[in-house]
Amino acid sequence: MARGTVKQRYLVGAVFMLLATIAPVLLSQSTYAAAITTRSLTLQNNGLVQGSTPGGVVKHKLDFTMPASASWQSIKLLYCTTADVGENNCVTPTGLVTTSATLDADTGSLQGATLNNTTAGAPYLNYAGSHTASDTISVVIGSVTNPTGNNETFYVRLLAYSNNNATGSIINAGTVSAIQSS
Repeated sequence: MARGTVKQRYLVGAVFMLLATIAPVLLSQSTYAAAITTRSLTLQNNGLVQGSTPGGVVKHKLDFTMPASASWQSIKLLYCTTADVGENNCVTPTGLVTTSATLDADTGSLQGATLNNTTAGAPYLNYAGSHTASDTISVVIGSVTNPTGNNETFYVRLLAYSNNNATGSIINAGTVSAIQSS
């Protein structure tokens, strides 16, 4: 009888160790954003000002494809000095101004965006209703003042949100980059 008790103790101990090992994985509720694919950023001329002119007021053309995924309504264009895909650790490039930005063109399979430019370095596109389909988006953001550093690379993190005000959980994410030079 004593032998059965020792085996039972080992068995119970092994079960507890197994549960302690896998419980964090089972209870974790991590959410991973789907990748925004086929993405690009083109710095376009604005009159006589070349698109890549440091400190120049130019146009930024963004082309990307949203994956078919969970429902989203807005896309933040987060301008940063590094290429991470989330909201954390974003330093806005020196000299960049987006608070005067305008939506100059809205084409692709999904149209009808409005632009909110109230937050420096983080304008966002708002779309009526929720979207889940794989949509191609092409927008031209005008009146953007480029960062002032010569030969400086900057990044635009494309972050799609379930809310219409670019807050809450990130549903889809991707990053594009550009380099400017005089």
